[in-house]
Amino acid sequence: MPSISKIAATTLAVTSALLVGAPGVSAAAVRAVEQEQVNFCDWDAENELATKLARDVNQDVLDFIFNGGPPVPIEPAPPAQSAAADDGRMLEVGVYMHVVDNPEDKNLTKFLLDRSDFDRQIGVLNEKYAPVNISFHFLDADWKRHEFKDNEPSPLRHPITKELQHGDTKTLNLFWKKGNTNWGGSTLTFNKNGARTDAMYVNADTVLGGSHPVWNLGITVVHEVGHWFGLGHTSMIRPGDCEWNWQNKPGMSNETCGSQCDHNYMSYGVDECLSEFTPAQISSMRKYAIEQRGL
Repeated sequence: MPSISKIAATTLAVTSALLVGAPGVSAAAVRAVEQEQVNFCDWDAENELATKLARDVNQDVLDFIFNGGPPVPIEPAPPAQSAAADDGRMLEVGVYMHVVDNPEDKNLTKFLLDRSDFDRQIGVLNEKYAPVNISFHFLDADWKRHEFKDNEPSPLRHPITKELQHGDTKTLNLFWKKGNTNWGGSTLTFNKNGARTDAMYVNADTVLGGSHPVWNLGITVVHEVGHWFGLGHTSMIRPGDCEWNWQNKPGMSNETCGSQCDHNYMSYGVDECLSEFTPAQISSMRKYAIEQRGL
């Protein structure tokens, strides 16, 4: 897993040498940003939206990186064929669920998750996206036997992902696989040629009622769907900002949600500490959904 999102890492590499000389930005602040660690979500997007911080820590540095630094060498997402105005209507998303695993019991036809798990997760999405006026409904599910190996492409780019995908850009294909406790999910959006390659893999243990120690309220999918609608992370979150020290790491506080937690779904943190989208995020997601996904 990368230490921060791929695009932010690229930007930091280009701009770190310039930041110390930027007005109001100290060398210590630059080092603080460079040393941030995250281990929850690996988002790979061709066009990452720099969502504003909901807190003041390192704001000068981030403003310089995202607003005043050298451009990041990435291709934009494909332009919409026709830009439709947002009339405030309910946007409806159909969801296909795909479970990919290699269970020890070869007689199993359904494994890891079942229809009741899917229904609960859809319920979480509908609750958390109600302020965005976006709804989700279950379409179908499949269970595929496969064990991802180190010498294979990443799951997001694996042929099995393309094989199982259904629908078009309006359709959410949500893939579930087994993962360790440090991985929540990974999302890939449109590629630079505009081909349909967007997909989402989520740790099956993070479903509502799942076995993950702290990501078990279904918020991981809420976070990943935010990426699917074009949102970036709210900040380069540090361990402990939105979580208690559930991994017993040295130097971390046991404060329930951390003193710097912004409670945003696009932050890194334990499920119980994340509870909101900002008005700007809501507007951005609806714009992306209408113009890029054709909803």
